[in-house]
Amino acid sequence: MSATPPIRTLLVANRGEIALRVFRTCRELGIATVAVVAPDDRGSLHARSADTTVEIAGYLDPAEHVRAAREAGADAIHPGYGFLSENGDFAEAVEAAGEAFAGQEGVTSKDVRQRLARRGIHIETLEALNVLYVLVALGQAKVDRRRSQHALFFNVAG
Repeated sequence: MSATPPIRTLLVANRGEIALRVFRTCRELGIATVAVVAPDDRGSLHARSADTTVEIAGYLDPAEHVRAAREAGADAIHPGYGFLSENGDFAEAVEAAGEAFAGQEGVTSKDVRQRLARRGIHIETLEALNVLYVLVALGQAKVDRRRSQHALFFNVAG
């Protein structure tokens, strides 16, 4: 079994405060950082705080993060917190492309869909109806429901 090579450069597939926190930790560890930015985010704080910035077409597109990581020479991709960190398909896409995934191992999106389906909730139906939904694992997400009053919340923990 070979040892995992050290991460020298980390792409953070997130923006805002989460990216800044990861960047700060990377600086303390001597790891170079890569920010991804949509065209309208070029001047954002997270873009200015990273060592390198790569423009991407969309934050939720795994292929764009892989492309950006390769372009910047990143050793790994960190999903940040939120949508991509909870998306097993994102982790699988990163690893299938031969890139290292520096995120938490967790449930896959298939696991989440199966858990909800057992309760009679079908994500495909919600998506077809354009219903905003938020998947929350207990203890992992704090959501201000007053600010998200038009979303449905589903606990996907065990």
